[in-house]
Amino acid sequence: MRRRRPRGVSGQAWGWALAALAATVLGFATPVGVLSLPTALLLTVPLMMRADPVVFARTCLVIGALLLPFALAAAFLHEAYPLLPSPLMLLAAAFAAPHDRPSARWTLGLVVAPLAAVGLGALILCLALRALAWP
Repeated sequence: MRRRRPRGVSGQAWGWALAALAATVLGFATPVGVLSLPTALLLTVPLMMRADPVVFARTCLVIGALLLPFALAAAFLHEAYPLLPSPLMLLAAAFAAPHDRPSARWTLGLVVAPLAAVGLGALILCLALRALAWP
């Protein structure tokens, strides 16, 4: 049986991860630039996983899914719009290489389910506010 030689992360996935870090560094120029520091530190974690493409893709997916609600809240509540593209680019880095994409379980569990939960919570909040304001 032949041993598979590690091949490293594709250039396209690496580029998306570096672009996410660059977009976050631009966030230091915003009035709430202090929010960019923990984001930038989290975005350096996938860059350290360059040797194993599967671990790199999963790390990008996990950190991108965790940062997405934080970036949305920071963008709309504190006008820190440069933070918004970073998790999206990290999610793009997770799916950039076709042979190293995370499985459907990882994708559904870490991206779709939290977004659906946030959407359902927003719907319930809107319905509750509408019911309270209704005469």
